[in-house]
Amino acid sequence: MPAAINIQKTSTIMNRTHLHFHLVPTFAKAFPVLLLVSALTLCSLHAAPQPLFDSGYQWKASPNKGKNAEASIAEETVDNANAVILDYDLSNVEEGSSVWVGFVADKDLAIQEGDGPIRFRMKAAEPFKLKFALSDSNQMGHEVFINYDEGGQWYDVEIPLEYQAFSLHCGGVDRDLIKQITYPIVRIGIFVVMGDSTAPKGTVTFADFPKK
Repeated sequence: MPAAINIQKTSTIMNRTHLHFHLVPTFAKAFPVLLLVSALTLCSLHAAPQPLFDSGYQWKASPNKGKNAEASIAEETVDNANAVILDYDLSNVEEGSSVWVGFVADKDLAIQEGDGPIRFRMKAAEPFKLKFALSDSNQMGHEVFINYDEGGQWYDVEIPLEYQAFSLHCGGVDRDLIKQITYPIVRIGIFVVMGDSTAPKGTVTFADFPKK
């Protein structure tokens, strides 16, 4: 039976919302107990989640000025955690254009197989569609999309570093390796995607989980 990516949303204290991506059989959508067991089993395989903003990566803004799409970033401490604050402006982009803006880390990046899922948090006053993208050593791109509409509340995101956790795959030099993630991962990009689910202008805060 084909597999599907399930987005599990659970409430915790402080009105924070957790967003997890887990690979589960399609039929599990109708069986919450099976879904919970699958989720717990998957999480137990990843003992060391991979932080993004407490990692020493060098982040740089990724605007698209050729289409009048602007983006800038600032690095700060937010709620006792390292954060990148993205200001974006898509209000001057021609209607119907396919545009995304955000920021990338593409220096000193070498995430290995078994390093654990990638974890981060995000919040914004306005809704937006997020694209989270990886590039591997085969120059293959792996992307997953998340819709945010939580009115300024934190969303906790956990993305397993598994091929099936990504909904879009493109590129690749060695065609024999295009149906897998070829480690190490050498680039990460986080983007706001233009569309009906994204406010034309906004500020999004991305952060690691709070330090204990």
